[in-house]
Amino acid sequence: GYTSDALIYCLGLENVSFRSNGWYVGGMVGYNSGTVNECYVIGSISGQNNVGGLIGYNSNAAVIACSAAGSVAGTAFIGGLVGYNLSGTINNSYATGAVNGKVSIGGLAGYNSYGTISACYSSSPVSGSSNYAGGLIGVNNGTVTTCFATGSVSESGNYVGGLLGYNSADVAICYASGLVSGTGTSVGGLAGQNK
Repeated sequence: GYTSDALIYCLGLENVSFRSNGWYVGGMVGYNSGTVNECYVIGSISGQNNVGGLIGYNSNAAVIACSAAGSVAGTAFIGGLVGYNLSGTINNSYATGAVNGKVSIGGLAGYNSYGTISACYSSSPVSGSSNYAGGLIGVNNGTVTTCFATGSVSESGNYVGGLLGYNSADVAICYASGLVSGTGTSVGGLAGQNK
């Protein structure tokens, strides 16, 4: 449920099925303040806010060489791998499961707040019903380098992008190739809005 300065290393969880009406829901860790290295989750995860296939909330923590596959669903800050990345590091990791939510949803991470994401990708199809949906990240105000997204992104609200729904920080050496569709404003092949 919660880690503090812990190391989870070389662990895989399969046939996972978590359903919660609460916050901080992850296939492996709900709220991570440690290091998760070379781990994976396969299964179905659903919750309210801060929901991820591997980690729900990653706070000043590290995710290295990890993956998640299956499905992830919730309301806000929903990601195929990590729901909310706060000043954390996500490196050499990927997600492939379907992601569905309302606000701030991404194939890899729902929200990257002052965090660093590098050498990652997502092939997750992303669908939402409100605002901020991206093939890789829903909302980004951190650093993203050498990443890509190939999954489709469909959102009935605003700020929809093949890589990022909404971006206000540094992005370099990245691309997106998935089909993007939205019925609101600010829809783009790479980013819904870059500010």
